[in-house]
Amino acid sequence: MNCPNLKSISFKRNPIIIGRKAFMNCTGLTDVSLPETIHTIEDEAFKGCSNLEHLTIPNRKVDIG
Repeated sequence: MNCPNLKSISFKRNPIIIGRKAFMNCTGLTDVSLPETIHTIEDEAFKGCSNLEHLTIPNRKVDIG
């Protein structure tokens, strides 16, 4: 994706998958809270997000690539 100016993510729908490389190299991201509907985070979804300090995932089983 390579969006260095992306600071936050807001989900208007209820996704169940964060796709492969979805937020790759989004160096502006610092805090991401994923909705309870997430079941899968695919490979390298947040690769290169060097400033990501907090990633909140649902309090249940989530498949992480």
